[in-house]
Amino acid sequence: MFRWENGRGIAYAELARQLGVSDRAVTQLLRAAIAHRVFLESRPGYVAHSAASQMLAKDWMVAQVSFCGREHGGKLETFYNTLDREPERARRFAAVMSHFQQGDGYYVHHVVEGYDWAALSRGAVVVDVGGSHGDTSVAIAERWPHLQFVVQDLTMLALFNAGDREAED
Repeated sequence: MFRWENGRGIAYAELARQLGVSDRAVTQLLRAAIAHRVFLESRPGYVAHSAASQMLAKDWMVAQVSFCGREHGGKLETFYNTLDREPERARRFAAVMSHFQQGDGYYVHHVVEGYDWAALSRGAVVVDVGGSHGDTSVAIAERWPHLQFVVQDLTMLALFNAGDREAED
């Protein structure tokens, strides 16, 4: 859908034809997005990019995970089954999730300092469910070395992690 930016937009009917769905479904969905300023109706019957949709189309982070909707929309396979089956996609997803932790709102510091880890007894086991590369567990372990950690994630990510980090006592 993002490939049609030409300044004039695209007819709802043409977009529906390209996507293989009904005109009505495309029109209703896009008009709902237009109501939230994602896309705009450039002229009657045509949809075009708004500033918001252009940002979504061109942002590298969105591009990293855009395969989900385009290739798996409407299929019964879950996103996580896809990652488990496709190692390259699992690697890209893990990289994106690690990048999110660099932003202030998701920074690991909040987890490290926002919980009373000192109150846990020596040798207590912390299970990091969905922990990917274990970045959060490593950060907590550096500050609170009396704890032990188990990082659980998809099989494929666990294989990547095995090569990335050696467990330390």
